[in-house]
This record gives sequence, C-alpha cells and structure tokens, in this order.
Amino acid sequence: MLNEVLKSPITARHIAESKKLYQDILDTQGQVHCVWTGKKISNYAIDHVIPFSVWKNNDLWNLLPATAKINAQKRDKIPAPDLIEHQRGHILEYWEILHKHQQQRFEKEIQVALLGNHTFDSWKSQGITQLQNSCNYLIETRGFEAWDVRKNQSA
Repeated sequence: MLNEVLKSPITARHIAESKKLYQDILDTQGQVHCVWTGKKISNYAIDHVIPFSVWKNNDLWNLLPATAKINAQKRDKIPAPDLIEHQRGHILEYWEILHKHQQQRFEKEIQVALLGNHTFDSWKSQGITQLQNSCNYLIETRGFEAWDVRKNQSA
C-alpha cells in the first residue's frame, strides 16, 4: 500500500498499451466494436470511460474502444448510469478480454478502483454497479454533465 501512496501523481493520458491490445484483437478477430454504440469499427479511439480530466485514471477497465466521432462527442462528459447498463455487454466483453490478457494488472486496478472490499469472484456485476454508482455521483453530486449517445444518435 505504501508503494501506491508514494507513486507520483498521474499527469498524462497513457493509452498505448490499451490501443495495442485492441489492435491485436482487431488483427486476430477482424473486428472491434464501439463500446458506446456497438457498431463495428476498424479505426477507433481509446475512450476514458470516466474522463481523464475528471479522474486521472489510466486503468485498463477505464480505457475502452470507441469511434473517434463518439469519443469527441463524449469529451469530458460522464456516461449516464442507464447507458452503462444498456452497454453492459460490450463493457463486460472488453473487461473480460483485458482480464484475460493482463490478468494481474486488471485485477489490481479494478479491485482498487471499483470493487473495494468486495471479493473478486463477483467482479463483473459489482464492477458495473460501482461504475454506475461512480458516474451517478459525479453527475448528481459533483455536477458533471451526463452523456448518453442514444439521446443524440447522429453518430
């Protein structure tokens, strides 16, 4: 724990590892889907689910593929909890892939950021629930703008 506290603060977006992982998926499976629309994409951006400007977090679970247009549209907005529920399948699909390819890092990051005292055996449902709770808190209590791609479907 002391090592975590003594780490320098994160000041830059680090998405290269996630970008490479999703490129490997694209190369082997031939497709990646936008986490927010579900549309098949070949050219994508890496979206900070909870925006980097709000929470300086480069955890794997927080870095998911999206179209560049959707990522630009979302910007520093917070995904609405019901959008997270609607896109649960895509989020969990990527979390499972990340867990498979970077098991130790993924488990450590999601445990600290989303699971807290909950055991890892319920990481999928608890992770989604806590992500929704965190987003709801940022929207309702901290006043950040909620975002839902379904409300402006020009994407």
